[in-house]
Amino acid sequence: MEQNRDWIIYQREDGLWAKKISGVMNASSVHPTQEHAENSAREMLKIRGGGKLFVEGFDGKLRSQDSFLQTVVQGLFRSRQTDS
Repeated sequence: MEQNRDWIIYQREDGLWAKKISGVMNASSVHPTQEHAENSAREMLKIRGGGKLFVEGFDGKLRSQDSFLQTVVQGLFRSRQTDS
């Protein structure tokens, strides 16, 4: 069974930012800022060999999406897409 490598960052009702694996109900960690949550998720993506990072606003709408690809020779690469 393939491990889900996608992470979702979202703002909770209390204003804190949570990080969770896509498809899981509960957050794996809670952070004071969006930046802290995103940095934590990026570290997990590096450890787990790539994946996607989705950032949602308090309204639940997608704010941005990053793709992280792992290559043996060149390391971790990022492709960023932001909804305008």
